Amino acid sequence: MQNIATFKKLIYLSLMITMLLSCTKDAEIGIKNYPVIQTLEVSKIDANGAMFNGQFINTGLSEIIEYGFIFAPDEAFQHESDTILVSKKAMNGTFSVNINTFLIANLTYKVRAFAKTKDNIIYGNFVQFQSQGSSENPWSLKENSRWEQYINNNFYGTSNGKLGIIIDGARWISYFDPTTNILSDIEGRIYSTNPQSSRFNSFCLNEYVYFIDCDRLELWRLKTRKEYEATKIGDVPSAPYNQNGSAAFAINNIGYYLTTDGFYAYDESSDSWAKKASIPATFFHSAQVLGNKVYVFSKDIWKYNPESNLWTKETEFPGIWYKKIVSFSIKNKLYYGLSSDNCNSATDLWEYTPELKVWKEIENSPLNLPKQVFINFSFDSVGYLGFFTENFYKTYHIFTIFEFNPKKIK
Repeated sequence: MQNIATFKKLIYLSLMITMLLSCTKDAEIGIKNYPVIQTLEVSKIDANGAMFNGQFINTGLSEIIEYGFIFAPDEAFQHESDTILVSKKAMNGTFSVNINTFLIANLTYKVRAFAKTKDNIIYGNFVQFQSQGSSENPWSLKENSRWEQYINNNFYGTSNGKLGIIIDGARWISYFDPTTNILSDIEGRIYSTNPQSSRFNSFCLNEYVYFIDCDRLELWRLKTRKEYEATKIGDVPSAPYNQNGSAAFAINNIGYYLTTDGFYAYDESSDSWAKKASIPATFFHSAQVLGNKVYVFSKDIWKYNPESNLWTKETEFPGIWYKKIVSFSIKNKLYYGLSSDNCNSATDLWEYTPELKVWKEIENSPLNLPKQVFINFSFDSVGYLGFFTENFYKTYHIFTIFEFNPKKIK
């Protein structure tokens, strides 16, 4: 009996050793050359930022050079995503990073953990969350609505200090109310016997918005209440639209229309135009009023003083410039950047203080802008940037408006 018992013990011991060796071999097989990583739910989401969370199921056999998170509003733009790295050494278990600068308020993001080795980049799953903003980001999403009516890509925006007024090339007029963040269609449009689209500029005087049809050189007037129709009141003394630039603005209750072919001031009380000094630039792409001066962007910044009727070169833009430029005038500062053309777009944004003649670069914008048409206008303390995005079949558009608040610039 003792021999049988001893024999059973030997068999049991042999089986245990075999199992242990088998488990060890399986464990070695389970550890890959590359890491296995997972994206966890985003936490601590508030107006100051959010916390991204990930987990290494195992770190693998290859050295991890760097790891962290990528994030963007759309996974299709993963190659243009923002990247946040973790500074600690990679270890099995969870890891986290606090984000307080890149996130735009009210925008939905997709975030993904990643790890990079010498030979591979390994990604985790996508996790979606809605941002409430971040403490050092001046941008927030205010409007993102489906627009059923036909929109012509030639559209333009201005502000009367209370509303953002928008007109497109098909002569439809809309307005954006910053107190409600609602974009509404004005009942009526600018009617014309010519069915082709137009390009417009506009300025605001008292209770009226004046639209300049740059192609037909017509002046139209609209009360800033949605139930009123626009009325043609006369013609504009300039040359038809060309690609070199056109702009309209108001200073001291006088309207101005600027092109590279001529510069004219409109007096509402006498319904008359007066010729002014031509701009010493062969092209321009933006005009912003600050105080009782206007600053015109032509890579160089040209300043016009209506009292002396003189143009002077103010400064030169230090940022990336392709063709079009986003610009705001807010309080005592000017903002320029996010330049684009049909192929390229920049993300740098700059603040200029005319009193000090000083440029300050703001941290790169996290906006992925369209490379075609956008509008921008500003109020006393904030600016707005809007653009349409066509759906594939062009049966509707998505109109997006972002607010730019310089108080949140770090």
